[in-house]
Amino acid sequence: MKAAGEKFIIGDFNMDDVELYEKGVNRVGNLFIRNESYARFEDMIGPLLKKLYEKKKTWPVSELLKEIGLTLNDENSILYQAAKNNVPIFCPAITDGAFGFHLFMFQQKHPDFVVDVVKDFANILFSTSHDERKGIISLGGGVSKHHAIFSCLLNGGLNYAVYMTTAHHTSGSMSGATTKEAKSWGKIKDDADAATVIGDVSITFPIAMINALETLCKEGIIKC
Repeated sequence: MKAAGEKFIIGDFNMDDVELYEKGVNRVGNLFIRNESYARFEDMIGPLLKKLYEKKKTWPVSELLKEIGLTLNDENSILYQAAKNNVPIFCPAITDGAFGFHLFMFQQKHPDFVVDVVKDFANILFSTSHDERKGIISLGGGVSKHHAIFSCLLNGGLNYAVYMTTAHHTSGSMSGATTKEAKSWGKIKDDADAATVIGDVSITFPIAMINALETLCKEGIIKC
């Protein structure tokens, strides 16, 4: 939606949500998205799905996202950059949201249209091997985090891991599960260099990246 030029409103976490609903505004944290934005998204995605359907009937999620990324014209879009540089984006929970709803609606008219999440799970599993040294930076948690670390469980475990999340281990959730817990499963190797960071990833991740880049610069690995 952003790549198509949609502008969202930065609001407040403590707004009157009933009033927002009556005004046709949907709140995601402090981000406000108008109903009209979703209507324009529907106008955009419908014809696009039809073109993909005419190309072939079954799509693994990562291939579907790449095709969509190639249609965008926004260099600030992650989807655009990933598609242009042939970097797969995996989205196991593709049905959870507006895009997934439109996939459902399209399939009602075209029953032979299939978005194959199982095939994409195989793509995730085969993206690493036992022989490779593997690392993960997990921002948040949930389904995406677990697919990534589970695939590494089957491929010998992670050598490096950083979890950044606001969730705590006492919730018993995947988002709050620590790198220490992952070692009990073999998802992270017992001698791995691993850390769990509790905090807002919009703050902790940039700090970590700045430090990493400064270190690589001082060691002469990258140009300053």
